[in-house]
Amino acid sequence: LLTSRMYDDRLSSSDIENGANDELEMISPWVKTYRQVEVRCAQVECELRQMSKLQKRRLMVTFDSLEEISLEKELSEAVLTARDHLRLAERLLSDKNGGLEPRDEDSDATIRAKNNAKKKIAARLQRLSRAFRGRQTKPQKNENMMQEFEFLTNR
Repeated sequence: LLTSRMYDDRLSSSDIENGANDELEMISPWVKTYRQVEVRCAQVECELRQMSKLQKRRLMVTFDSLEEISLEKELSEAVLTARDHLRLAERLLSDKNGGLEPRDEDSDATIRAKNNAKKKIAARLQRLSRAFRGRQTKPQKNENMMQEFEFLTNR
């Protein structure tokens, strides 16, 4: 089927969402939906990588409270963005009007292609969702340990 490598570099997620590109007008609605979900999955993967980097930086000892606050804000934004992309991808996949559901007038090959595409993208979404939840529950700075060394802070 379609892979992310097959995307034309000129097509952005907004092109796909808005159907602004002339090439997209000729594409079946179910292929558009598939591409939209693929774009969202790629965006989630990017946010997950960003979350990992930020979490590693957050675990490093720093003495700059402003930097820690800024880092927490960046991490929160990455979490919210990844969550929003995941939710949108799930909505697109489950949307009955997206064209991924087989219809009576579809040929056998089209029905198989739609089912394969839906299974593939659903499995990818499930993996991304699991990875996202795992990244959210990664060990954070141990508050008990921080309290033990509270005597080192300025009072």
